[in-house]
Amino acid sequence: MGSVENFYKWLARSNTRLGTNNAQQTIMALKIFNRQLEGQYKRMEIQRKHAYQKAQKRYSDGDKHAAFKLMRSALLYRKWADKLDEFRTDLDDVQFQLSTAHDMNNYDEVGYDMLKTLCELRLTLGNPQIQKMLNELDVGYGSLHNVYQDFIKSEELTEKLRPLEVREREIRQEFGEVSKTKKTKENDESSMDKLLLDELPDTPDGAASSRQSSGKNSDDELFDLEKELARLRKKRQG
Repeated sequence: MGSVENFYKWLARSNTRLGTNNAQQTIMALKIFNRQLEGQYKRMEIQRKHAYQKAQKRYSDGDKHAAFKLMRSALLYRKWADKLDEFRTDLDDVQFQLSTAHDMNNYDEVGYDMLKTLCELRLTLGNPQIQKMLNELDVGYGSLHNVYQDFIKSEELTEKLRPLEVREREIRQEFGEVSKTKKTKENDESSMDKLLLDELPDTPDGAASSRQSSGKNSDDELFDLEKELARLRKKRQG
C-alpha cells in the first residue's frame, strides 16, 4: 500500500514560504473534474433520450433486435447518469473535507474518502470517456494510476463493486413484455442476454456533444478554474 500512503503524505504537505499547499491545489483540480463530470452527465441524458426514442420507434416497426439494443443503451445511460450524479455529490463532500483537513489534521481520512470515491467511479462506470478523465485527472501529484490500483486491491473493491449493467428483464419491461427469464435470485445475477450489445458507442448517432449540452457559461467557469489551478501550480513552483 506504499503508493497510497505516499499520496496521503503528499496531500498533507504545504509550502509556508509560498503560502501554498497540496490540499488547496487538489481542491481546485477536483472542482474542474467535477465540472467536467457535469458536462458528461448532461451528455448522457441527451444520449439516453435519443436512444430511448429510437428504440421505441424500432419496436413499433417490428425490429425487436435493434429495439432491444437501443433500449439497452438508453437504460445503461440512465444508470450511468444517476450514478454519476451521486458521485458528483460525494466529490463535493471531499472538497469540503479537504478545505478543513489542515485544522482537523485528518489528511489520511480525507485522502481515503477521496480515493474511495474515485475508485468506485472507476469500477462502476464503464463509460470510456469517464475512464479517460479518471486516468488524466491531475491533482499535482503525478499519475494516480498506481494509487488507484493499490487502493482497489487493498480495499478489495473489485470483489465488492461491479460495473453497471442492464438485464434482459429490464429491457422487456420497458416494452411492456414479460421476461422469459424466471425472476429468481440466481437468474437476476446472471449475465446479460446474448442478443444485446457488448459495448456502447461513446456517442450515438445524432447525440449532441458535451460542449453543446454544457453551455457557454459552464465553459467560461471551467476556464476560470483552470486558470486558477495553473496560477497555484506556478506559485508553488516558485
